[in-house]
Amino acid sequence: MRKISQIVALVVLVSFAWTQTTGKIRGTVSSSDGQALAGANVMIDGTSKGAATDADGGFTILSVEAGVYSVTASYIGYQSSTESNVSVKVDLTTPLNFSMQASAVEGEAVTIVGEKRLIEKSATNSVRTVGAEEIGNSASRSVSGMLDMQAGVNITNGRLSIRGSRAEEVAYTLDGASITDVVNTGRDVSAIPEALAEISVESGGYGAHIGGANSGVVRQTLKTGGNEVGGSARFETGDYGYTDLTATVGVPIGDKVRTFIALRSNHVDDHTPTYYTDFSINDGQPMESTVSGNAPDGESVV
Repeated sequence: MRKISQIVALVVLVSFAWTQTTGKIRGTVSSSDGQALAGANVMIDGTSKGAATDADGGFTILSVEAGVYSVTASYIGYQSSTESNVSVKVDLTTPLNFSMQASAVEGEAVTIVGEKRLIEKSATNSVRTVGAEEIGNSASRSVSGMLDMQAGVNITNGRLSIRGSRAEEVAYTLDGASITDVVNTGRDVSAIPEALAEISVESGGYGAHIGGANSGVVRQTLKTGGNEVGGSARFETGDYGYTDLTATVGVPIGDKVRTFIALRSNHVDDHTPTYYTDFSINDGQPMESTVSGNAPDGESVV
């Protein structure tokens, strides 16, 4: 397993839509005068996930993969309302409320751009999350580099600790599966940043099902593909022959399976090269060996 973690030249990760690392969206749909709208449809754009509001206008959309979405609410006699930039995080509930304008005839949809929440009201523990957009804009091209920028996280000589704890007290998961290296401390494997939907650091209040986490948990959540084919590519160069090529592609398979593939290849030359020049001794001829005098091979020395 240790050798696997050292293969960084090429990493291929495939994530399917039935991943267990999901969150949910919960909120209400009401008219502009505050009346609850029962039976309104709320759908996540580009997916088949959605819900209908109950008698109080409330709705809950379960099992939503971590990511950023646009959500649309529609109701007969009202203008459709779409809120973009809706961020869903693992094991957390995203609040989302709609206020719809009455319309005698169908009019243009109302689009609202959501803002990043400063406080996660549904979080029952101390958690800091880095989303896909922040990962893409980060100057660091490694998971360790992004973790090192989080409050309370310290990395010394490659060993990560949270809030001054021991490195052995930190647990690591990838899409819910444990990747903690119980022998050498740290994590056995790690995804490349472009393959991650989010990275979160929890320093307390996490579930008891995560073993060996006395001080904190580092969660990595893989991206999932969308309903349309899409992808990206990134190429960087630097000194000493440094090159870094990253490519991602998402391809749907049918209506229920979505795949996402990320590949990375990097290279760097020796930054302290040493050059040698061929030379010969005694013009390549055999030399006499000596023990305690000057005698040819095979002769004794008195």
